[in-house]
Amino acid sequence: MKVIGDVRGYGLMIGIEVVEDRETREPLSPAKCGEIAGKLLNSGVIMTPCGRYGNVFRFMPPLTITQELAYKASDIMIDIFEEVLIREFGRTREPVLRFHRNIQHLRT
Repeated sequence: MKVIGDVRGYGLMIGIEVVEDRETREPLSPAKCGEIAGKLLNSGVIMTPCGRYGNVFRFMPPLTITQELAYKASDIMIDIFEEVLIREFGRTREPVLRFHRNIQHLRT
């Protein structure tokens, strides 16, 4: 069972879809999505669940964001995903790390 269903987007607008099972694409429960959103907000990262089922977390910072803040936000997000999802489902970090690689162009 995979928790990260898809990582998609262009530039700094990146969506991370969280699912119960990657095979069936069943959306993650609203309770878990709310828990993730709350922990992100309490950590200083505003990411609102969106999409048809509210299970896509959109990373869309202002274009004036510094490299340091972008990486700090992504690190916080990865830590919270690990805490809430990966711990529960026993998944590896690979799909979330794809998100981190999607913002690598900020370092240039």
